[in-house]
Order: sequence, then structure tokens, then C-alpha cells
Amino acid sequence: MKLAPIKISLAILLLALGFGAIVGADRLGWINGSASDTAAKPAESTGCPHGMPDMTCPFCDDSLIDSMGFCHGHGVPEALCVPCWPALVTAFKAVGDWCGAHERPESQCELCNPGTLAKFAPRDAQAAETQKEAAEPVPSRAESQLSDDQTPRYLRSPNVTCSTAQLRVQFATPEIAGVAGIEVEKVTEKLVSQHVSAPLELHYDSSRYARLKPRSGGIVHEVKADLGRQVETGQVLAVLDAAELSQRKAEYLRLDRELHAAENLVKQLEAWHRRMNDLEVRLTANRYLESLSLMILAQENVKREESLMKGGATSQRELMDARSAVVRAENAVSENERTLRLFGIDSATLNDLTPEQITMLEGQGSTSEEPLLQAQRSVSMLAAQYRAARDQLRALGLSAAAIQKVINEEDTSGLLAVTAPFAGVVIERTCTLGEVMTVADVLFAVADISRMWAILHVKESDLSRIRMGQTAILELAGLRGRRFAGAVTWISTQVDHQTRTLNVRVTVDNPDGSLRAGMYGHAEVTVRDRANSLVVPRESLQWDGCCNLVFVRHSESLYEPRKVKLSYETERFYFVDSGLRVGEDVVTTGSFLMKTEIMKGNIGAGCCEVEPGRN
Repeated sequence: MKLAPIKISLAILLLALGFGAIVGADRLGWINGSASDTAAKPAESTGCPHGMPDMTCPFCDDSLIDSMGFCHGHGVPEALCVPCWPALVTAFKAVGDWCGAHERPESQCELCNPGTLAKFAPRDAQAAETQKEAAEPVPSRAESQLSDDQTPRYLRSPNVTCSTAQLRVQFATPEIAGVAGIEVEKVTEKLVSQHVSAPLELHYDSSRYARLKPRSGGIVHEVKADLGRQVETGQVLAVLDAAELSQRKAEYLRLDRELHAAENLVKQLEAWHRRMNDLEVRLTANRYLESLSLMILAQENVKREESLMKGGATSQRELMDARSAVVRAENAVSENERTLRLFGIDSATLNDLTPEQITMLEGQGSTSEEPLLQAQRSVSMLAAQYRAARDQLRALGLSAAAIQKVINEEDTSGLLAVTAPFAGVVIERTCTLGEVMTVADVLFAVADISRMWAILHVKESDLSRIRMGQTAILELAGLRGRRFAGAVTWISTQVDHQTRTLNVRVTVDNPDGSLRAGMYGHAEVTVRDRANSLVVPRESLQWDGCCNLVFVRHSESLYEPRKVKLSYETERFYFVDSGLRVGEDVVTTGSFLMKTEIMKGNIGAGCCEVEPGRN
């Protein structure tokens, strides 16, 4: 706890009060006031402005707070314990830190400010609490669901019901403001960049990193690459003698031969079936024309016999035989015509059919298709097995040219090549000549190191600021003095439940190969790049219990408390979202003095936070 700021403020306050300088104004207009009645006059006997002996005043000598230890009975430092040191009452009243309603310092009044004694906890307890809080998520400005108690004070929005901004602070004369040490600075607009800092670890680009395993188990026949070697896409790294590959090639070759034989058989059966059908159709057509001719002759014979019968030149029996011949001829014609129609010959073709047209007839005879169908089924089954065998060879890593070589040259060797899937560097080798390797063994690891991934562990409180495409500057512990630029290319969707951090990927170029996987460092992600922002000094900001205030100077003797909304902080400035304009004068030195003056009426009422040594 630092008390130096309060000593300066109290000295200014007492000096101002000695001149009757600071006055308050009510909400209806301006009224002149007098010095605070709660401030005690300096003790003339000791020279201490707080009415304490010089050697025992914690406001004059803040080292007493540490040296006198902690009062566990009352939960405050011994040097600030009023029950143990009643003489401190005068000192607390002198600095305006007194709760008249409960007869104790306002900064120690749990009835007015529940939990206020927690700030006086011993340092070891505070450190433990700090570590506990560090492991928990810290709320950010954009997380509006958090309560005001969880939100950092400087990020809290102004209370719309607060009437503090209607008050004014007015000095009796401008000279008194100068004597009181009031200093102001202008509100300025700066080009600023805002960053989020996070630790990082370098990794290979997963899309350009491969751990190569053999497609089939075998014995290492040849090794063609070593650690650190630059390789190109498709370059052979090692050759294995794999029995499985030889078997697969032989099976593929057999199926190829059988498939071709089955296809030839189908072609032969199709030709034979077509010839048999054509022959049957044409023979039936010949019988049809023949029966048709016989029917015509039989009909003419009946007519002749009927004429002869009238003349008595023939017998009744011969006439009946002629008529029977007509019936047989007509039945033959009908049967042949019906057969031709079943073969697919239409009536129009039959009506105009001549002996010369018989060779041109096309139809489907009654020859059985079973042999042809069975051969076609065999071809389908062999074709499926053939395609599966070819896919198995492709899965073992054989190219289309190598597969064709199996057919053309009847190649059934088991030499299996392990090749690089992309251009990169061999970063790992685990195989040796003659070693038996299985499909689970890693032979090589290849990585394209021209680009690396930096995995940032971003705090949960900073998540709302991170966006895709933002620029990040990387610094690595092993490459001090060098900085590398990258961009955010991925944001995880899951927060680590233990560290409460989120993984964010930054892709960074590595043209000279100086970045190495596994390196640690930290990154600064630019979340706001050189944007115009209003800034005010940190010492100008005051908290009145519900709002962040700055005091704006209207004249040398008139000052207005202004509620402001802040967005970001640095070691020297706060960035203002609303409440101020460029060029306005805000109070820096003396701002706590003015807050004390406007809060006089609230001291002891539970809405004013006053802490010794803190503004």
C-alpha cells in the first residue's frame, strides 16, 4: 500500500482549505462554500498535518504499515487499526476518511462497503488469492454478461442514474487553484495500436507435414534419403521387399487374363446366338412362303375338282381330298405366320415378303440364351474382382504406369517404393537396411519448413478481441533480437478447461529455415492498428462509487466532473470512448482532491469509496 499520493493530496487540500478556496455547488446552481469541517488542523506541537506524533503517523511515514505488521483481530494493518490506536481517529478525519454513521474509517467500514477489508489481507494471502484469480477467466470489456463486480473498474459503463456530473467545483479565486497545485492537460487524439499478448509454441504446418509408413510390411531393401535432405514430390526415399505386393500383382495379372478370356467367350456366344437366330428366322420364313404357295395350289385344285364334279368327271372322294389339302395348307400358313410374328416380324413385312427379302429379315429366334447369359455373368464378376485388385495395387502406392507394367511385362516383383508426398526436408528417419518393417512403423517424417504454425495460448479475457486475419508479431526465446510477422488463420472453438486459454494459430513464413518446431516465445496480436483515439492521463481518472470521472476545466476557478466511458488502458493513458472532446482541459494533479470535495456529502452513507493512499 502506497501512501505518498495521499500525503500530497492532503497537503493540497489543507492548503486550499486554509485559504477557504474549494467550494461545492448543489444541483440547482452555484453556491460558495467553506473548508471541510472534517479536516483537522495541523498539530502545531508536532508538525504532523494529521494530528499525530511525527514518528507514529502512517500517513506521513507509510513504511510503518509494513514494519508494524498486521492486526489479525481487526483485519487491518496495525498502523491503521483505530481500535488499537484511538489516536488515529484524528488522522483519518483529517484526510476525510471517516464514517460518522458507524464511527470508523470509511475505508474500513464493512457496513457501508462490504468486503472492503479484503484489500488489507496479508501479502501471502493476497498472493494466494491472486494466483487463484489468475487461473480463472478474467472478464473483458466486450463480455457484457459479466456483473459490475467482475468487470474491471475502468471498463464499467457510467451509471445513468448518477447525478454527480451535475455538481461543480469552484475555487473562490483563480489564485487559490494555483496555490492548491491544480494541474491540467489537454485531451488529445493519438494514433495508437492495441495489442493482445500471448505465449506461443512453434509447430510444423500440419497440412505440409507427413509421417510416412509403408503401405505393406516388408524388409528394407534400399534407403535413398537421410536426415536433413531436401526432397521433391514423388522422390523415392526407401524401397521395401514386400511379399504382399507380389501376391497382389499376381492376382491382378490372373484376373486380367481371365477377364479377357471371359469377354472373348461372350463375344463368341453372342455371334453364335445371332447366327442361330437368323437361321431359324429364315428357315421359318421359307416354310411360310412354301406353305403359302401350297395353300394357293390347294385352293385352285378344289375349284378344279368342283368343276369336274359338276360334269360327273370326278368322284366325291377326290373332291373331299382336295378340300382337306386346302385346310392343311392354311394351317401350315397360319402356324408359320404365328411363329414369324413371335420372332418379331410384323404383318406388313409378311404381307410383302418375297424369297429375295428372306435374307434381310431381322428377328429373335427361339435359340436358348442361357449359355450367353452365364458367360456375361462371369464377365461381370471377373470385372469387379479385376477393379478391386487394381485398387489394391493403387492403395499399395503403385502409379498407373506401374500397374500397366504388371500387365505388359507380367511384373510380379515385390519391390515397394516409399515416396515423398510433397517437397520438403527429411526431419526424421527410423529405418535401416535389412530391417523388417510393419505398416505401423514410421520410416520417415517429411515437413515443408518454408512455413510454420505458431500456436498462441490466448487468455479467455482477450478472446473477444481476436479476429481472423489480424497481424501478429512473434519473438522467440532462441532467436533474440529477431521478430517475425504472421497472420491469424485459425481460432479454436474450445477453451482449455485447466488453463482457461484458447489456441489461436498464426501462420508465419520461414524462408531461411531459422524457425524451428518446438520453439517457445510470445506474440503480440494487433487488435487495433493505429486508430485515432482520445487519451487522458491515468492520474486524471477518479471513481466516485458508480462512475469513472474526470474533471474538466471551464475556467481558472470552475471545474466540472464529467462521466466517461473507457475502452483500453496503458501504463500512462486511458483511451476514451465517450464523454470528452479533443482539446478539453482535464485535471491531473489535484483530481483526487476535487473528488473528495464533491463526495463530502456521501461520506458515511455507503456510496463513497475512500481508501488511504489510493485515489
